Amino acid sequence: MTLINSLRTLRRFPSVTSASVSKRFISNNLLSVSDEIKQALNDNTPVVALESTVITHGLKYPENLEFALAVEQTVRDNGAIPATIGFFEGKGVVGASKEQITYLAEAINDPERKPTKVSRRDIPHVLSKKLLGGTTIAGTMILANKVGIDVFATGGLGGVHRGAEINFDISADLSELGRTPVGVVCSGPKSILDIAKTMEYLETAGVHVSTYGPKGTNIPGFFAPDSGVPSPYNFSSPKDAAEIIYANSQFNLQSGSVFCVPAPAEISLSRDFIDGVIAEALIEADKQGITGKEITPFLLGAIIKSTNGESLKCNVGFLHNNAAFGAKIAKELAALKSGVPLLGNVSNSTISMHKKETVKPKEISKPVESQTPINTSDCVVVGGLAIDVTCNINTTSDKLVPSSYPGSAERTLGGVGLNITKASTFSGFKHGITTRLISAIGKNELNEVTEGLKAEAPGNVEIDQQGIIVSDTDRTAQYIAMHDKNGELIVACADMDIIKNMDPEYIEKHIKAAKPSCVLFDGNLGQSPKLATVLAARSVDAVIGFEPTSVEKAADIASILFGKRGQILKAVPHNTVDFSTPNVYELTSMHQKLQDNEYFDVDSWFPIIDALNIGSSFRNRVEVFARSVPEISDILVNGTAQKAIQMLPYIPNLFVKHGPRGVILFQLLLDQKVIDSQLEGLGPNTTSSYDIDAKSNVVSAYFAGKPGSGIGLLIQHFPAIPTAPESIVSVTGAGDTFCGVLTSETARNKEWLLNPLEKSRVIELAQKAASLTIQSSHSVSTKIIDL
Repeated sequence: MTLINSLRTLRRFPSVTSASVSKRFISNNLLSVSDEIKQALNDNTPVVALESTVITHGLKYPENLEFALAVEQTVRDNGAIPATIGFFEGKGVVGASKEQITYLAEAINDPERKPTKVSRRDIPHVLSKKLLGGTTIAGTMILANKVGIDVFATGGLGGVHRGAEINFDISADLSELGRTPVGVVCSGPKSILDIAKTMEYLETAGVHVSTYGPKGTNIPGFFAPDSGVPSPYNFSSPKDAAEIIYANSQFNLQSGSVFCVPAPAEISLSRDFIDGVIAEALIEADKQGITGKEITPFLLGAIIKSTNGESLKCNVGFLHNNAAFGAKIAKELAALKSGVPLLGNVSNSTISMHKKETVKPKEISKPVESQTPINTSDCVVVGGLAIDVTCNINTTSDKLVPSSYPGSAERTLGGVGLNITKASTFSGFKHGITTRLISAIGKNELNEVTEGLKAEAPGNVEIDQQGIIVSDTDRTAQYIAMHDKNGELIVACADMDIIKNMDPEYIEKHIKAAKPSCVLFDGNLGQSPKLATVLAARSVDAVIGFEPTSVEKAADIASILFGKRGQILKAVPHNTVDFSTPNVYELTSMHQKLQDNEYFDVDSWFPIIDALNIGSSFRNRVEVFARSVPEISDILVNGTAQKAIQMLPYIPNLFVKHGPRGVILFQLLLDQKVIDSQLEGLGPNTTSSYDIDAKSNVVSAYFAGKPGSGIGLLIQHFPAIPTAPESIVSVTGAGDTFCGVLTSETARNKEWLLNPLEKSRVIELAQKAASLTIQSSHSVSTKIIDL
């Protein structure tokens, strides 16, 4: 790992999953977490914990080393990061390196450093004596939980041993499952155990146990896929398992979950065979007087002998199978935490990698140049104009299946760019603020668009069409949306190729001629149009805003507009984008792409983050702020706060839309006078914890940077305007309306974001406009003019 990546890993504001390294306050003298695992936990990348007793007490050398490295690769091949856990010189290690795993594997033949088998009871001894150790299921769960790893893949589960009613031989794995919230993926309790009593113990300990398969599938018996013991629950997919882990975490039960995955037929042994071997071995043990704790190793030896060593190969196969399944669960869990669902269906048995097809973009059609001089305009919006087909399904069913349903369909003009233009035009009309749309349509729809725009504008209000390209070859963009009986979007299809391929020279020419104070562009634009937009906007010193449009297009803006590091995206004070209006899912998508393109590094980003003085007290205060507002109490758990703060050096004003829960503004302040002004307007409590405006219910929290840095962070929650559910017609257009009002207000006064009173006024105005839109049959309510 490079020095840059190391610094990024160590200094980054920690992300919170069910737990995090920083949250647990583990001393570096006792616990070491690899850079790769730290990074993965910060980024909500799927991680699977792996035990190490299979290395130290399960296989011989060098088979143990070969297996340990191979099972890590299995986890990686299925989309997650492996975290092998063990003890080295008395220090717990999460994410052991190849060198450490090799050292551990070789040590089993060295009497002077022979590894200790480490369960909960053994940890203090191993720590104090600085010993080498392989972690059992219990030991692995403890360390995994301390750093925030929620999924652990192993082979067979420990349990209640035969004769436990006499010798009390019960695995510590079971009690650990009752008090440590980790999801354990296994092939069921080991066949030599009393599986029925093991299930009884787990029930008493309050541990959720579920078996992969249809309802009625029995608990597997490790070597045998069916033990004959009923399973309390069944799950049908990795996503089902992930939802159970997530629900457990959200309810803070502090107990683990067991997910039994029956071994595939090709690597399992029959139940009759295993039961027969065990029965014969028990008879032989009785003849030899073998009792108590000696029964277990005797039974294991009997199985190995009866299978000519094949049982060990089965054991290895089971571990690979469980590691692959655990990776799939971890991926689904990461998606749940981020709020972004995985796209498509993932096979429950194998993961297939498909090479993404490279699609050659269409030729950009050149518009026919008009001889009419281009007028100036206060605002310019560059983005989508589409023919919207809105379908409202009329059914009483709460669960829709692939079929046709009665309903109504309406064809109107829409598109994110047009909606924002209308909202900006209507909002700015009273103040003489003009807004121009730069977009593209097909020649066949010219008359429909022209007449439609006239119809959309009430009274003497006019929507500026001077920037619209008319193409002879391309068709107008189309957006087809399906809504349920409550007006909520079910699914939509957006055909925006004509917008994606707009002529960059045309865009640049119109922006420079219009000389706007504010330029807003949406996520429908392709690479060249995006670059032309931001460069032209900067050349006329306009404030630049970005509306992400959708989860997929939000990611596209982060990867295409910003390109390779240094191409165009700059950190403050030379930032490319001044403000953006994503929802929570779009924010996550943007953040992920910025991270993938290595924007969170020391080049220009790190000095800003470093100056913010982010540490444990910082995070605690963010948590106090979040908990003070019930609507946004989850912004730490789902990573919204962490992601937004990391993005601020590039986009210093992030309006994160939460629908009926309001808007959260993350704002980077770079001038001491501005900071003083903001604090004066917010009240005396803001710097110590948070401030609540009694009139508007706006909750604010200010975080000062390092002394003398002149930098600060302001987080504010603006509650939504109450809207009666029965008055809601459709939520489509609400976010565009909010963005459009911000655009016109920015053209009216570029400094409104720096003035506390103006900021409250503008955001309240934008939310009122959004509330009017969801109560209207239009994509943007014309009543905005009267606000």
